[in-house]
Amino acid sequence: MKKYTCLFFSFLFLNLFIAQSKTDDFILSDFTQGSTVIKRKGYEVSYDTSRLVTNWVMYLHTKSKRIKIVNRKNKFYNDTLVPNINFNDNYIYSVFDRGHLAPAGDMTYNDTAMLTSFIYSNIAPQVPSFNRGVWSRLEEKVRGWVDDYDSLIIITGPIMKESDTLFK
Repeated sequence: MKKYTCLFFSFLFLNLFIAQSKTDDFILSDFTQGSTVIKRKGYEVSYDTSRLVTNWVMYLHTKSKRIKIVNRKNKFYNDTLVPNINFNDNYIYSVFDRGHLAPAGDMTYNDTAMLTSFIYSNIAPQVPSFNRGVWSRLEEKVRGWVDDYDSLIIITGPIMKESDTLFK
């Protein structure tokens, strides 16, 4: 099985006139072909079961969802819709952080959304300085844009590059 290292990208789409639209309207078939799209409370995820990697995560973030109702849970768990994979084992001796693609900080409006943000199909390995640095600052910047513009459709995911190993 090939292993991959991840670099991250984030496409942010300003949602000025379609705040109530569903994200289904924005899924392109090219991005989902050969993968499973899983709808969760708070976000959707495209997962490639052959490469064991998340293709992308997408969610609509609005000013009304910025109200904090629940606290961060910090309980990561395996995805029951991605069978026979125990991602907990991958992080035991890993040098990587478990980086959220749809941030837990954007799911504080609902307990179910918060809990599902810790499913491993929404997590990607990130170098700690990246996850706690530039990625964290980008998440805060996006929240500011949501406050400014009322709503955004946010798509994040890894850019894959073949490598010797992902987890050590």
